Amino acid sequence: MNEDTSTLCSPFLSIANYDDNNLDPQILLFLNKAKDLLVNRQVVSVPTETVYGLAANAFDDVAVSRIFQAKCRPQDNPLIVHISDLKMFKSLFNDESIADSILAGPYAEPIRRYWPGPLTIIVPRSESVSDGVTAGLDTMAIRMPSHPVVRRLIHECGFPIAAPSANSSGRPSPTLASHVMDDLGGRIPMIIDGGPCLGGVESTVLDALRNPPVILRPGGVTWEELCRLPSLKGLQVYKRDFSDAKLEQNPTTPGMKYRHYSPTAPVLLLDLKYFNESASHSTTFGNRSDASSSKDSTYADNNSIANGYRSNLENQVNVSKKCSGNNDDINRISNARLCMIKARNRVVTERLKLIKESLNYSKNSTQDSNLNMNILAVLSVTEPEIPQGLRDNGGDIRWFYLGDLEDSDEVARTLFAALREADHFKVKEIIVEGILDTNAGLAVMNRVTKAASQVVLVNDEFI
Repeated sequence: MNEDTSTLCSPFLSIANYDDNNLDPQILLFLNKAKDLLVNRQVVSVPTETVYGLAANAFDDVAVSRIFQAKCRPQDNPLIVHISDLKMFKSLFNDESIADSILAGPYAEPIRRYWPGPLTIIVPRSESVSDGVTAGLDTMAIRMPSHPVVRRLIHECGFPIAAPSANSSGRPSPTLASHVMDDLGGRIPMIIDGGPCLGGVESTVLDALRNPPVILRPGGVTWEELCRLPSLKGLQVYKRDFSDAKLEQNPTTPGMKYRHYSPTAPVLLLDLKYFNESASHSTTFGNRSDASSSKDSTYADNNSIANGYRSNLENQVNVSKKCSGNNDDINRISNARLCMIKARNRVVTERLKLIKESLNYSKNSTQDSNLNMNILAVLSVTEPEIPQGLRDNGGDIRWFYLGDLEDSDEVARTLFAALREADHFKVKEIIVEGILDTNAGLAVMNRVTKAASQVVLVNDEFI
């Protein structure tokens, strides 16, 4: 883009007031402007239920190339196609029987339960989709978002959009419009402000073309939810259950090949892998309510675009956040929490000492004015406020509470924003307390592991 500024548009104040049949004139104005830009081969940042996306016409090579230019994104990193309804999905294929076979195969139940929503599926490529979207592969990634603004926009355009996260490539994904402005302001013509993203991490990418089926990227729909479906028997998770060097070099979906989600400051991760490995991955431990799995929806009617989003929001508000497992699970969480606190206190103390020594040397030679200010950021899942034992160093530490260790949904919603805010304070290092890799924790740990420069394994030796 040659534009010197980006237009930041706020189309609505509350999702509860969004009405497809009675849109505020100001919202319509913004949507029409966004549509005009997309029709004319430009890019627009749009809100979704996961993170903010950078949208372009998925059929147009020039439009898609502008995504890569704005993000400085590698050309061999494929994009996800976003559709408004199943009618648009079917229209992607010259032979409608291909679409029908996809909708009747292993994807039938996941689509029925989780579209619209944060689930991406891998399907045979449509000849209509730009080569830039698929990175030249014979498959493509596709999903139906539940956010009513982006679905309405896709419907009005009449074509699918390609939309990776609206950030500079490699940076933490944006969950606020201001994050997009920080990264892409001046490089894109329009940012639609839809408020905070409810999910906080990107969509789950499911490949049921493989046997057994595989989650290539954990996200908003969990392994625990998907593995219950009969058509996904034996469901695996890439990197957790197996690795594939060929797939790593020619990824079919974003988030697999390159380092992602990284703030400017180096990230040190305190990983509870020991506690994850001490228990089998079962469908009984720490599961979320199955309320979100019970909805039966094909969402072919565009007059109810907001329904799926509202339903998902209600489910997120109503589900139990705490572990409902057996005593072994509860004891494991209790031990993990205790070990994490002790490990974090030790690591924070050691890192402060080392960094201060480095800064003292730097100050003697360069007059570093940041000494004893914002040296470390700690992203905690165990304590809402800086603990007493570290308060003597309070002036050196920025404390961020992501949510409780057991509340993986809340941690997922707050992770990227906290990483960005820590960067705002120009800290020298970010220490992140990891969580257990059940439910949304699998996606959280996938993201923060990719962001980490160093990992410290936390085990029962810290008790």
